[in-house]
Amino acid sequence: MFQIQPNQTYSYELVFLPLRVFKGKGSITFLNEKLGEIWYSLMLHSEDNLPIKLNNMRAELGKTTRHTISLENPSDKEVKLSIENSNPTNFSVSHNKISIGPYKTFEGFIEYTPTDINVAEVCILLKFAERKTNRWAIFCSIPKKLEIEDTV
Repeated sequence: MFQIQPNQTYSYELVFLPLRVFKGKGSITFLNEKLGEIWYSLMLHSEDNLPIKLNNMRAELGKTTRHTISLENPSDKEVKLSIENSNPTNFSVSHNKISIGPYKTFEGFIEYTPTDINVAEVCILLKFAERKTNRWAIFCSIPKKLEIEDTV
């Protein structure tokens, strides 16, 4: 609660933190014993998270490289994520199942293991989704052709 004196202004921050795609109405009300109620109608709109594009991942044939990822749960409830991997031959995620506690962050990694030295560009789409929240999408790629240095 706050009080505003005559001819005084007061700034406040109103935070809209949706956990899923949403379009709808909301409202905020200010109450004063003398002035009564001041009511504002809000039009609220949220969109799906933008995909995260990781830098190109490189590894020697038969070796693995990894990239660390962080997924944040801004809600007050535990989030259990399912993982959809469009290229399990070359990419893997450090955990098969991910559970993120309230207001916690998951730290894990994506591994890339090449299977062909002259492979065309490979893209992967990893989707981490939970029924009640937005999804995280992560794009990983490798260069179109790995550069090989001659050591003579």
